[in-house]
Amino acid sequence: MKRLLILPALFIATAAAAQGDLKTQLSKVYAELNGYMKTKNVAGAERLFAKHAHPQFVYLHPSGRKQNGKQMLDEMKQSLTAPGATMIKSISRLEKLKVGSSAAVATTFGDWAMKMTGPDGKPHTFGGTSTTEDTWVRTSGGWKLKQVKVLTEKMTMDGKPFKM
Repeated sequence: MKRLLILPALFIATAAAAQGDLKTQLSKVYAELNGYMKTKNVAGAERLFAKHAHPQFVYLHPSGRKQNGKQMLDEMKQSLTAPGATMIKSISRLEKLKVGSSAAVATTFGDWAMKMTGPDGKPHTFGGTSTTEDTWVRTSGGWKLKQVKVLTEKMTMDGKPFKM
C-alpha cells in the first residue's frame, strides 16, 4: 500500500524536476539570444535559431501577420544591419513555463531599444516591449521552438507611441 502512495509523489517530483530542467535550458537559450542581439551578432542569432527551431516554425504578429523562420530572421537582420543602427538594450526573459508530455508553453517578456534612422530619414531611438507565448515541442532531437505568438506589443519612437 505504501508503494502505491509513493508512486504518485515520485511522479510529481520527477515531473517538477523535468520542468525545472527545461526552464533552466530555455532560460539559457533566451539569454544567449539576448547576447547576440545586444552585439548585433546576426550570424550567432541565425545559428541559435537553426539549432533550436522546428522546421515548421511560425511567428504570429498581433495583427495576424504570419512569418516563417526565414522571413523573421530577414526582418531581424534588416533592422540590426541598418545604417547607423546601434542596439541600446535587448532583454528576453522567460516568465512562466507550462510543460506537457509533448509540448511546453513559455510566456516571455521582451524589452529592447536601439538608435537608427527613422522613416523620416533622421536618427531616432526606437524601443518596444512585448509578451510572447512560445510553443516548444519535444522531438527526437530535443525541444524545438515551433511557434512564437506575440500577445502584446508596444513600440515607441523617441519615447512616444509608434506603429510600424
